[in-house]
Amino acid sequence: VNSAVIVAGGKGKRFGGEIPKQFTRIMGKELIAYSINTFLNHPQIDEVVIVTHPSWINHVKSNYPDCIVTIGGERRQDSSFKGVKATSADAEIVLIHDAARPFVSEQIITDCLSALKNADG
Repeated sequence: VNSAVIVAGGKGKRFGGEIPKQFTRIMGKELIAYSINTFLNHPQIDEVVIVTHPSWINHVKSNYPDCIVTIGGERRQDSSFKGVKATSADAEIVLIHDAARPFVSEQIITDCLSALKNADG
């Protein structure tokens, strides 16, 4: 099983506004949706986990039902760890992606998976 963890727990303080940047709408879609769709549609990704702030958990669960959703931690590394723990027990490769980076491509994902399959450990 190949898993993708999308870390979306940030509050977007530097971005300003009431809505964290990963949930800001751009061209009719939330910023996070671009990454989610790319990972969900990738032929080698079996599951997508979204790690989010507790105040956004219901929003994420209702808007992204094809994903596993979990609550993040205090720091980014805590959220990443919680995301990895939420993956399937048989996950072999876990990719971690920042929700505020919408332009990940299928090719980048493929290249990362290939590099990890050929790596030791």
